[in-house]
Amino acid sequence: MLHAIASELTTALAAKGVPFQVYYSDAPQAHGISWRRIVLDEDTDGGDGFKPQACQNRNPKSPGTLSVGVVLRVWAESNVHGAMGHNHREMARQVVDLLLVAIDEVCRTRAQPWTWKSGKFLKPEQIDPSLQGMRPASGVVYEIRGSIDRGVFDRTWIGEAAPTVEVGPDGMIIRQNTLVVEGDPDEVYTR
Repeated sequence: MLHAIASELTTALAAKGVPFQVYYSDAPQAHGISWRRIVLDEDTDGGDGFKPQACQNRNPKSPGTLSVGVVLRVWAESNVHGAMGHNHREMARQVVDLLLVAIDEVCRTRAQPWTWKSGKFLKPEQIDPSLQGMRPASGVVYEIRGSIDRGVFDRTWIGEAAPTVEVGPDGMIIRQNTLVVEGDPDEVYTR
């Protein structure tokens, strides 16, 4: 889910002229801070949350919603000649604004509510312990923490829901959905 969202965010941001690639978790490593990118990752510190189902689906059944904890990090470096710290922060804030709009659009399209919980500029030692007490030569990192909801459904391993039937007005079964597994015609699964 998050990998697909990262790809959709890259497309949405590119449509607005944002020259940043969005990576999911495995962004290419760079030394220090100076490399423009956005990294979407799971929040291993904050974890996930769970919500009970607001209304019960009949098929597939759903016990609730999993709120997947996410962290977005914007690595920004201003291209202004002789850029100062405030130039990097202004660029980061501009990217963050466009990112928040893009993630809202992407999550609405996917019908997956998004909630942001916090945002802040990171200190150099929070980015890389080897930068303890140092001022980076260029760039800043802005971190957003939040969650993206996804439904939890009662399905089989291959993604099938419980058997379904269509009942006519007289109470008789009109149609039952079945799935024949290719290569084994004798084995019929109801879906």
